[in-house]
Amino acid sequence: MKLLDASVIICIYTEIKCPEILKHWRDQGYTINICKFVHNEIQNNSDTYEKVRPDISNNLIKCIQEVNTEEIEQFKNRHPNLGLGEIETIITGIKLKKLGKRNYCVIDDGLARKIAKKYGISLTGTYGLTKRLREKNVLNVSQYNLILEKLRGSKFRISFDKLC
Repeated sequence: MKLLDASVIICIYTEIKCPEILKHWRDQGYTINICKFVHNEIQNNSDTYEKVRPDISNNLIKCIQEVNTEEIEQFKNRHPNLGLGEIETIITGIKLKKLGKRNYCVIDDGLARKIAKKYGISLTGTYGLTKRLREKNVLNVSQYNLILEKLRGSKFRISFDKLC
């Protein structure tokens, strides 16, 4: 299971325009999930939502809700600089780990990644998703390099060494 934060969705669908990254992961047998607050965040970005809505409608990206409002408030009090989507993604990752369900939180934001690591959840980023597809030979060198070029040219500040 891949559990994506809003910035990853925005990057993949709007910035670099490579939704095939997620299709490849689904083809590898992974489910692609977002939490309720991530869904709300991408709904507020109309350009992205128009692109991602068909995948959500067709259940290619599933919206899950594993966290209640009280849990979000408690976590927000401990980590006030995180957005609600990041908080819900991290808490969901923690809960799934405790249940023994294999998952990867896909988060690009540096602070959110740092906090997620403190809780010991499995973590990757947009670059890590792409790099792993290349390592599995799902992407050829040309496809991989094209995506990296788009990532480097995007407005997202991605540290390629740290986002694996």
